[in-house]
Amino acid sequence: MKDDPPDDEKTKGAAPFPENAPFEDQQSDDNKSLKWRTTLSHLLRGPRHRFDAERWGDHAIPSTVSSLQRDYGLKINREWRKVPTRFGTYCLVKAYWVDDLSRNHAMRLVARRKRRKNGGKV
Repeated sequence: MKDDPPDDEKTKGAAPFPENAPFEDQQSDDNKSLKWRTTLSHLLRGPRHRFDAERWGDHAIPSTVSSLQRDYGLKINREWRKVPTRFGTYCLVKAYWVDDLSRNHAMRLVARRKRRKNGGKV
């Protein structure tokens, strides 16, 4: 087609300008910290799955859970759950929640964020 860029300018990917795509390594440390702390606070409330996570902005909860386990030594339980779809059927999703053995450690990690936001007061 006449509007296509020359072959040497074509790049793969969904973003029209890959340099503007929000790759994780381009996110600030504050944004990464906010993401895992937000997700962790939700996992402390009970089982959550990918559709729940979309509501608070985590579009990759399996990766976030993996990072929480790897970087902070948390034990996060998981199991398959059957959830209704908007089309009247069901689908299987993985649900995640903080294990009782990691609960105190997880609550301290989340509280650390609250202290910073409130100038050292919880």
